[in-house]
Amino acid sequence: MKKILYLLTALILMVPFHSSEAGGNEGSKYKTNKIRDLALIYQGGVQRIDWTPDQFVPYVTHQFADGTKEWLFDGFLFLEFADGKGSTYAYGYTKKQARKTEWEWLLDRIFEKGKALDALDQCIEQEKKEIGKPRFKHKVVLGVAIPLSKQKDWGSIDGTPLDFNRQADQIKAAQWYIDQLMSRFKKAKYKNLELSGFYWVDEDIATCKDLPKYVSQYIHAKKKEFVWIPYWKAKGYDQWKELGFDIAYQQPNHFFTKDIPDSRLDEACELALRHGMAMEFECDSKALYDCEDSSYDRMLAYIKAFEDHNVFETSAIAYYTGSKGLLDLYHSSSPEDKKIMDRLARHIVARSDVILFQSKIIIVQRFFCFSQFQITVSDEIVNCSRLLSIIIQSFPECISCPFVIFLFPFRNADSSPGISGILILFYCLFKLFNRLIVFSFFKILNSFFRRISTGSQ
Repeated sequence: MKKILYLLTALILMVPFHSSEAGGNEGSKYKTNKIRDLALIYQGGVQRIDWTPDQFVPYVTHQFADGTKEWLFDGFLFLEFADGKGSTYAYGYTKKQARKTEWEWLLDRIFEKGKALDALDQCIEQEKKEIGKPRFKHKVVLGVAIPLSKQKDWGSIDGTPLDFNRQADQIKAAQWYIDQLMSRFKKAKYKNLELSGFYWVDEDIATCKDLPKYVSQYIHAKKKEFVWIPYWKAKGYDQWKELGFDIAYQQPNHFFTKDIPDSRLDEACELALRHGMAMEFECDSKALYDCEDSSYDRMLAYIKAFEDHNVFETSAIAYYTGSKGLLDLYHSSSPEDKKIMDRLARHIVARSDVILFQSKIIIVQRFFCFSQFQITVSDEIVNCSRLLSIIIQSFPECISCPFVIFLFPFRNADSSPGISGILILFYCLFKLFNRLIVFSFFKILNSFFRRISTGSQ
């Protein structure tokens, strides 16, 4: 009887550890985040779609032309700047400033049963039945209504009227709203959603000034992230770290104005890189190929620019798609619309296999995982990121190590009819800083392995 020998091999990759949170070289890197791909969901105002489970489908999964279906965005940002009835939650949209009554109305809309967050949770649960459980927990970022300066009629907290001419009262109102969001989210007990952080709806600091810095202190005390997406060269965009934000996404603002040349996208990528920001991808329903005055080519320009500047490989990305841009592309019968969505989705799906170790990005191609961690060993290809996730969960201290250790088993005998074993060779291409580290794994012919196996007995 042949012996079954197990050979456990450790490949230790000495990769210098460069933390993206540290100073020094951060300006030469795009910003990364635990949310890779953040979809902006404009929701709340009466001018918006209802955001039912069916309407979330093209944001949660994507079905390619060959019929395969994959999980898409891993993060969702719910935001609103106006209630559609005349009141505004941020500067510059309508003259009437939202009061506490309108803030509470928006809270009810965000947590309405069968819509918004609840609908997203239901959609994910339904998609799991078809394609299985995702490798990640979908994360949510919630917009913070802005306490607008000079407002004196907002309302009271604990019986005390607030005057937003006083920054202390502005901070108190923002804290109250954050508390409401957190308590309602916790009470909802969503099965598939995790509250990751909060978003500052104002896109510059021309009016709010340094208010975000003080709001950020409260958010960080709650162990949540603070997110910002300033418009192109908005006042304060280059001060995002000083303002207390954990991540800022650069808006190119190229898609919407055809007079702006494609070189704006190059400039935006370079600007984000210089200031250590992440990038925003922009399109809306005008991207449809057959729509009047189509901006299809401008959406395509974003994809090309992000490819050329390694944004897909090295940056967190937020996706502005208008009120329902992806939904309209999803329902389109145009082959060109299907083609461009397949191209974008391929990048997003590929990014789901990217393991981010601070500023270090590792894409691991597919191989089998080992049974010591309760994952079936077979010829069926399994995503390597699952193995790494298990290793990190089992040994969290490895995150702080200056190197990465990969463990692979080699089975040196026949364990089932017709299969003598699998030998995996490791081919590693190292590209540090903004480049990709690619690990390729391949199988050697069974006949070759049989000779090794026979010679060892």
